[in-house]
Amino acid sequence: MDDIDRVQAAGSFEPVVRDSAAGLADTAENYILAQMLANGTSAGTVAVTTPALAYAAVMAIRTAMVKAKVPTADRYLVVNPEAAGFLMGEASKLVPVDSSGSDQTLRNGVIGRLLGFNAVIESPSTAIASAGKPTFVGYHGRSVGFADQLIKTRAIEMEAAFADQLSGLHVYGAKVLRATAVQHYVSL
Repeated sequence: MDDIDRVQAAGSFEPVVRDSAAGLADTAENYILAQMLANGTSAGTVAVTTPALAYAAVMAIRTAMVKAKVPTADRYLVVNPEAAGFLMGEASKLVPVDSSGSDQTLRNGVIGRLLGFNAVIESPSTAIASAGKPTFVGYHGRSVGFADQLIKTRAIEMEAAFADQLSGLHVYGAKVLRATAVQHYVSL
């Protein structure tokens, strides 16, 4: 921005803060999903090429979680766009969130409920992109820990322009706390 002090005096950084927060959230999501894939448990690796095979992949994750005695409450399923395409096809067994008996409105990325997962969430995360092949990550809400903090911020002058920029130091970390409560299925 041209002058941080002038913008701050005139009102709020709300639009800038909102855009920055979205960027930080995307970075955190990629990091957490990468940790889940690296430190979770594999529920299978068969090529998913049809909606029936996508449903079977979700069933394999569910079965593995049941066998590992993962609590049935707070289960979530994250899928990449390729997997979501199979799950949302004409033979879909997804129950839309807005008609599933929940009083919550449709949330960003939530495409429905399936096989006991509270939400099926579509994510464009590069961590689960898997070279354009369907990828599924099922997890229990408390199976992964995440912490982050914005340590410091500062306004500095830009070298290439007569303007100011705001820079900050954002630190974060994640850990899979229970590997059997994070099940993934990556298509070959």
